[in-house]
Amino acid sequence: MSALLKLRVGCLENPGPADLAVVESMMLWPEDEAARGRWRAAGFVDEMRGRIDSMPIDLLRLYAKAAADGPRLAELQPEANKRSGHGGIAGRIVLEAVIVAPAFDPDGASLTYIREKLAAELKPRPGDPGGYQIAPQTMANKNGPLYKFRPVAHLWAARGMAWCQGATTFPCSAADLGRFLGLAETIRTRAEETRTGRTPHPVMKPGEAVRIPDHLPVPTVTVGPALST
Repeated sequence: MSALLKLRVGCLENPGPADLAVVESMMLWPEDEAARGRWRAAGFVDEMRGRIDSMPIDLLRLYAKAAADGPRLAELQPEANKRSGHGGIAGRIVLEAVIVAPAFDPDGASLTYIREKLAAELKPRPGDPGGYQIAPQTMANKNGPLYKFRPVAHLWAARGMAWCQGATTFPCSAADLGRFLGLAETIRTRAEETRTGRTPHPVMKPGEAVRIPDHLPVPTVTVGPALST
């Protein structure tokens, strides 16, 4: 059974930072529930620091406990940044396989070709501080840094599409949470139906992806050469 995004009922009608923290913590630490909890607690402390004077007493107690027991957001950020790079690549592989390749290569590019293409694109170049060295074999390695992000690759793919459209907030703005989750669901469904090259399995195996609660009516988002709701 795949993991569940523990989003509250009604979060799409009135989304807030805590709802985004559930999604981003799952994207960053899909395999580590304790780390997800530390990230959410640190985010809560960071968000509430400027509101101490106006907090009701029960919320102030929660803030004080979280601030005393947990790490600061700045302490977790370096690891989060590293994981963002790996998650972003996992999402890019899914995007290339289910969106880009079918549109521009009717025969469908193999995952091997996609990994080689991305490795070449990401390879550091002289004078370019933004490059990243990762071999295609590392991308495919079940013990490698990308494999743990397979259950959330559809969320990273949705993040990648949003970034290409100019979105800068990770994983999305609060107002766009519903559409972001709808886009991720569309990508997940397509990834579970798409096989590349001679690969016997779909890009994402059914039941592998992190699930959205049934009580959340996420909007249907159509993905194609143009993106619309």
